[in-house]
Amino acid sequence: MSIFIPQILENFNKRYSKALFAAASAINIEKHFKGRPIVNAVTIDADYSKDLDDAIYAYLEGEFHIIEVSISDVTEVIHRNSILDIEALRRASSVYMQEGVIHMFIPSLSTDKFSLNHQTNRAALTARIKLNSSFDPVDIEIEQDQKVIVE
Repeated sequence: MSIFIPQILENFNKRYSKALFAAASAINIEKHFKGRPIVNAVTIDADYSKDLDDAIYAYLEGEFHIIEVSISDVTEVIHRNSILDIEALRRASSVYMQEGVIHMFIPSLSTDKFSLNHQTNRAALTARIKLNSSFDPVDIEIEQDQKVIVE
């Protein structure tokens, strides 16, 4: 059975309610990452992406290679069973089409407050992988931090 884009789009509402806009505008992301360490990263999303939620960074630390893989952290500001959480669960994902994007979150959240935009501090969850000289993993940590996108 083939599924065509119009059939998929029927399940997505391209509009957002006034209540969703109100909930989104009430979010102050800066207070949620205060005290987190600040680290550099480079986004790995496609050039055409508007919601940049993935980043990577690699460097040497003594004899070890460190790779940091990050994703935008919305867990402190989107509370379970809130109107934003329920809408995100309903939408499940942003949908990219030739005609445009239907964002999982309101665009002001997807493309700004939650997006790992260039030269902005954003909350992130980071897996820090330590590799030895043979590139075997010797340690993995997951932590909350702030990302500053450098490229």
